[in-house]
Amino acid sequence: MPRYFWEYPITGDTKRHATRGVGPATDYDTPTGTPVHMPISGKVTKGWLSDTGHYIDIENSTYKIRLCHLRAPGKTGWRLWRTVVAYSGATGNVTGPHVHGYVIVKKTGRRVSMTEWLRDYVNKGKVSKLPYNTRKFLGVK
Repeated sequence: MPRYFWEYPITGDTKRHATRGVGPATDYDTPTGTPVHMPISGKVTKGWLSDTGHYIDIENSTYKIRLCHLRAPGKTGWRLWRTVVAYSGATGNVTGPHVHGYVIVKKTGRRVSMTEWLRDYVNKGKVSKLPYNTRKFLGVK
């Protein structure tokens, strides 16, 4: 059984989102109530939009990660990677419970899917190498 939301099966990718006019993103098929861990350390803010439902933004000097369709998120402010910051849900415009995530790369302003971020930015160090323990936690080399 997966331990982290990004280890669950992917049910929607950038190509699928593009057909609906949505920017690059990844959908993870997480049951309602799955703990959502911080993939990086950063400042957490939360909000609500009719399409995304409850969401959190995790922001540091390099990236801004948005995770959507959550149950009511927890505390805001600075949080360390690996800590639980929310729980998956089915809020907003959804067909079932999942975590929808994407990343803004601050250096370029480019929006990328979580899959692309893990593959190209974290694993290959396109923008900034994350510490070894963070990469190991995210399941990349």
